[in-house]
Amino acid sequence: MGKQLLLSLFNRSLQSVRLGGLTGCVAHLQFRKNRPSNTIVHLIAVTLLLTCLPLLSTAQLVPLKTFQASLFAQTPEKKKEMEKAKTRKMDGKEYKDKSRIKVKDPALFAQSEENKIFSGPQPGEKLPSLMVTGFRGGIEGQTYDITPRADGKPLVLFLQDSNGVGVKGLVSVSKLLLKIDALEKRHSKATGAETSNQGIQIGVVLLADNLDTLPEWAHDMLKKEIPNEILTGLSPDGREGPGSYGLNRNVAQTVIIAKDGKVLHNFAFTQPMLYTDPHLLGAIAQAIEVEPATLEKWLNQTEHYASEDLDEKTLAAKFTEIQKAIRAGKISRAEAAEWLEKLGITWEEGEQLLRKAEGNTQTMRGERRRENRRRVEVKDPAGFSKAEETRLFSGPQPGEKLPPLMAKGINGDVKDKTYDVIAKADGQLLVLFLQDESGLGLRGLVGVSRYLAQIAAHSEEKIHISAVFLGDAPDTLEKQAGKLVPHIPDGVLLGISQDGREGPGSYGLNRNVAQTVIIAKDGKVLYNFAFAQPMLQSDPYVLGAVGEAIGIKPKTLESRLNRQQVEGARRMERSREQIRRGESKED
Repeated sequence: MGKQLLLSLFNRSLQSVRLGGLTGCVAHLQFRKNRPSNTIVHLIAVTLLLTCLPLLSTAQLVPLKTFQASLFAQTPEKKKEMEKAKTRKMDGKEYKDKSRIKVKDPALFAQSEENKIFSGPQPGEKLPSLMVTGFRGGIEGQTYDITPRADGKPLVLFLQDSNGVGVKGLVSVSKLLLKIDALEKRHSKATGAETSNQGIQIGVVLLADNLDTLPEWAHDMLKKEIPNEILTGLSPDGREGPGSYGLNRNVAQTVIIAKDGKVLHNFAFTQPMLYTDPHLLGAIAQAIEVEPATLEKWLNQTEHYASEDLDEKTLAAKFTEIQKAIRAGKISRAEAAEWLEKLGITWEEGEQLLRKAEGNTQTMRGERRRENRRRVEVKDPAGFSKAEETRLFSGPQPGEKLPPLMAKGINGDVKDKTYDVIAKADGQLLVLFLQDESGLGLRGLVGVSRYLAQIAAHSEEKIHISAVFLGDAPDTLEKQAGKLVPHIPDGVLLGISQDGREGPGSYGLNRNVAQTVIIAKDGKVLYNFAFAQPMLQSDPYVLGAVGEAIGIKPKTLESRLNRQQVEGARRMERSREQIRRGESKED
């Protein structure tokens, strides 16, 4: 009934308009005759028409085709502006605290449900060749394989779609990775540990049919803001990428970290990174054999220091480092001057601070003694699984028999011989390390083995300590591990497995575990510890397990180790003092 009423009003309005138009003319001609009534009708009709027209449109009786909704039209300019606005909104999700960069254990990445996604070659697999076409710099238009890189240097490879936000994030991420590359080289130079295979290499492969799918601003950003040191290319296989890579189309960005042609880590992001994921940084730390905490410290160090920002003790310590670097010929006087400028002090001021901080040589020796007396912790091995965020399994478990384990010896009475590690223990208490070729693990083994040797020296029960290294290049691994021999305590045997990185199949080792520590007796496993990252310092639970295996409680062993450490530091200091007195008498 409402529609009929509206139609009736509309028809009458139209009639009034026509009548109003006619009578309006008559009214104009006969205005002097004083006939304004038709003009009033005209005005009423127009008012009704304007009032009823939107109502009729709402009732879908009269479509308003004559009105162009230009305000809502998505013109190319408007789309571009909307895309920029979206990017600006995404920018707000970047580091809220840009002064602090986090570096996390990469093993924790997959614990989140949203990160349990697979794309591309997984850790342990060979990295297939990947042909790309360069689109900028000296390689523009050239087709080349982006995977073969300098031997020994980790490769960080980005495979991502043409999402504009991903390109923007790539700029910031790549610059941060290049900063890591520079920091590693700088710190290695300062410590004298430079090697030919230092640094990281970065490659970017865009998965798109062509670059026209990129917004213009993103296209310019790729060409102008990505550093020249980074190789970039377009995959000829389109969005899917090469079939040999098995990439997931629902993943916007796949990041692979590889070394010597083998995948170390794989990260799949359904949305591309706008800032560097902390777990990715942790994986890079592992690849360059730096502890995550150390890398985090490097990245958060400021490039410029002012004397008022640092206390006198810290300034004196930094000045001492500069002095040592100059004496060792590691830096020039000009480079030292640059560092002093960053510290905000002169050479003379540095010497004054050093004298004030040192006081005398006795103070310096006291500091060394305190450092040497770092407290050792020993804990109940049952707490190991509770302390670990993710329980890892690798190798024979408690209660199982140890299968034979063949290795090529590199020290002691088994040097250059192939022997059975288990048979060599002859039923004695065995502490067995099975670990990869990580430099971090090799260095850590030196300190750990020294503590174990201390325990063995004061134990009534004989302890057999062995380390077997796992790698796909046994000859190369033997050379690396051979450098440890002078630093390893006597009686600790080192060997190289001839079964590659996986180790013997009968051991069922986990490839994602860098170090497996087995404590066994009479050929049967008592404890098993699996570490995603190798120990750099003695794990308190491992020490506790060794203690329990020889009948010593954790607290007792902890007290004993710390007492031995203090006594050892005192003996060393007495020896140094005797040498100094002898030198002074000769003078």
